Amino acid sequence: MKYLGNKQRIVKYILPFITGALEKCQCYVEPFCGSCSVIQRIPQDVRRIANDNNRYLIAMWEALTNSGWKPPLLISKDYYKQVRASYHADDGKYDDALIGWVGFMASRNGRFFEGGYSGHNVAGRDYIDENIRNIQAQIPYLRRIEWQSRDY
Repeated sequence: MKYLGNKQRIVKYILPFITGALEKCQCYVEPFCGSCSVIQRIPQDVRRIANDNNRYLIAMWEALTNSGWKPPLLISKDYYKQVRASYHADDGKYDDALIGWVGFMASRNGRFFEGGYSGHNVAGRDYIDENIRNIQAQIPYLRRIEWQSRDY
């Protein structure tokens, strides 16, 4: 998943420091979980707590990993606009998990409802489908995580 501040490119450098210091009875807390590129690589026998101050992101992750929620796999430009308008109006029309899903899967460059609709590029690359497939591949590694949305 594209996400501002994504640690995907540096995870291979920081992970040995984290896992080298962890013991089974310890807890790993990720204060800025974002796309979960670090916490998904922490052994599942360690208590893992993922936090981000974006409540929609946390609601999305929690629904995907703990409730069996099946989000929409197609996000049209019109649907994106409807959900985005509802988010900005804070009208309660859509639940937080769906707002997070649409906002992160379909916004350009992972800029939650700020970058515009990503759709297809000139070469026909489907960024939304890529994001969705990447998220679906992550889900097995994110089981048994405690999700929190708090200010750091």
